[in-house]
Amino acid sequence: MKKSFFTTGAMFICLLCFGQQEMQVPVPYIDQLCYTEKTTELVSFEHDIDVSKFKIQDKIRSRKKDLTQTVSKYFDQDLSVVIDYGYLSSDSYFPPYYTPPYLIRKSKEGMKSFFHNDNTIYGWPGAIENSKQLGFYHDKNNDERYYHKPFEKTSSSVFSTESALAQSHGFLYDLILRYPSEEVLNQFNSSFTISSTSKHVIVKNEEMELTWDFISHKFIQNFFSDGVLMKNITIYYKYDSQFKEYIIKERVTMIKKYFSTGDCYNQIQIKEHSDYSTKCSSISRASQKNNDSSNTDLNVYPNPAKEKITIELDGNKFPSTLIEITNANGQVMLARKMTSNKIEIDVNDLPNGVYFISTSDKTNSTKFIKI
Repeated sequence: MKKSFFTTGAMFICLLCFGQQEMQVPVPYIDQLCYTEKTTELVSFEHDIDVSKFKIQDKIRSRKKDLTQTVSKYFDQDLSVVIDYGYLSSDSYFPPYYTPPYLIRKSKEGMKSFFHNDNTIYGWPGAIENSKQLGFYHDKNNDERYYHKPFEKTSSSVFSTESALAQSHGFLYDLILRYPSEEVLNQFNSSFTISSTSKHVIVKNEEMELTWDFISHKFIQNFFSDGVLMKNITIYYKYDSQFKEYIIKERVTMIKKYFSTGDCYNQIQIKEHSDYSTKCSSISRASQKNNDSSNTDLNVYPNPAKEKITIELDGNKFPSTLIEITNANGQVMLARKMTSNKIEIDVNDLPNGVYFISTSDKTNSTKFIKI
């Protein structure tokens, strides 16, 4: 068997790269996006199974589970990506004795699970003092309790890739339907065959098959082992008049697994997206504080901007102050000296993305989006 150009794990990172190809119609830059996500997990059997022989873990696996949560994606003050998952409801998703966190936050620091103050967690390690990186903490400044788990190396790499994509193109970019360009198709080696018509593009070899369906507006990924389908991911898209794009409506994942009895089953996960909006509300006091731009004396408009921005300093606190514009990597792209409390700066030559504006003493800062 010829070796695949992609490993299964690397495939998902590569799919992010597909989104960085040039498109005929520019995608609107969205620096804040929220939606509702309903997750359903269930199993299907390929033949009759004697469930009376199931052990307790088999019964738990075969039980249908539902979880509904809000998803909010935004940038913090350092222009780093933050994703908040706000708990709404669940059915059989958690054990009956478990109280789920009201908020799970994914950021460059890793994963944090926030719990309401009425939960009894004082006996947990680290609940009183922030004495270690991994464990339970009590943030006395915000009066919040959370569990912190830093990213492992692979997860950190994937999150960095996702963050770079969001910083360059906004949060809508990886949710819309994109078809592979000629440049993308040329990345597949000779073990793949490529079939392209007006209705679809199919790329496949012995281990993988990718299908872009132009008619049904879906993207299908199949993964094989010795000719047997082991994993399928199908993403369905629906036209959204708000963004004028085909955006993810549903993602269905099927993985072939086995019960302790040796019987085969398909583990199915369905993620349904709805209520897309750019008007998101902060869930926690900490996120409200991090996104509060009223603490700065810097104002910038228009925002987003295409050609020029105007920067104002409230009052006369900073005569002859130096203004710096940096990109998401901290590189200074422009610097201008202010001799009054207002200055206009040409940003037409800056690449599209999120930029950080600060005074040279770093006491005031804000951000703007170049489109």
